[in-house]
Amino acid sequence: MKLTPQALRLISGLAASYADRQSLSRWSSWRKRRAGEDVPGDIAQIVLGMLARHAEHLEQRIDSAMLTEDEEADALNDLGYLRALGSDLKKDAMLREHSA
Repeated sequence: MKLTPQALRLISGLAASYADRQSLSRWSSWRKRRAGEDVPGDIAQIVLGMLARHAEHLEQRIDSAMLTEDEEADALNDLGYLRALGSDLKKDAMLREHSA
């Protein structure tokens, strides 16, 4: 699976907040050299971890009832995108496992 430019930007932004030093280094290195290629398994695992942590953060914001209606709609939209991206990465990983 190849990541879209939008997904690459999102994940790079999340990396600064949610990735440990080693994961951030690995992500940054892969993005600079191979961002147009299929996502390898180790990068997919790093990305899935960041997506899960950010999804949890968004869910907490939504549940807090401190958002305006527009902010809640934006957060729900972002959450849907995170879940779809994560689902696609998981499906891709399963297909690779079965074809190997």
